Amino acid sequence: MILDIWSATPKHVDIRLPRTSVKGFLSLLPAHITEHEPVINNLRAAVDYTYPSEQIPLPPLQLLLSMGKSESARRDADIHFLNDIFFTHYQSYDTITQWMYLLESLRPELVSVIDIGKTYENKTIKGIVIKGKTNPKKQNKDNKVNGMVLQGAQHAREWISVSTVCYIAYQLVSGYYTDDCVRNLVDQFEWQ
Repeated sequence: MILDIWSATPKHVDIRLPRTSVKGFLSLLPAHITEHEPVINNLRAAVDYTYPSEQIPLPPLQLLLSMGKSESARRDADIHFLNDIFFTHYQSYDTITQWMYLLESLRPELVSVIDIGKTYENKTIKGIVIKGKTNPKKQNKDNKVNGMVLQGAQHAREWISVSTVCYIAYQLVSGYYTDDCVRNLVDQFEWQ
């Protein structure tokens, strides 16, 4: 029997089982293991609850295109409305990839989408690089760029790590022209 073990300590084990398999599984355990309780009664419903209940429309295409025409237009554009579109629900890999390209299109002077490797299944892994304006302080004494690497999604079911990294990237990009502290962080480090 292959088990989907979610967590384990010396005192407990969390295992995902279909309701119809619980009785059979319990019969395989030693007699001294008698305590069990469901942690999530309906996993499908719990997962479905995290998905958007209604489609949130993207801003009008003309608005998005007008933001990308010139650096001054992009700098003056308020992209904070994107926060409500992306961070209110769990997002799929495809949506996250589109989000990265959207950030790049809105702030191409700051954001670049890059390929960072391949998965075990030979699928391309995408990432972004966020760099501020050329700043002599950005390079250290060895003439190398100081950088920050943020990583999410290295383990299954850790959706919050992906959302956290995306949120930090969004804050760096959306605050660059409006917040001196954010601009300083982006100018001082290359964020990946």
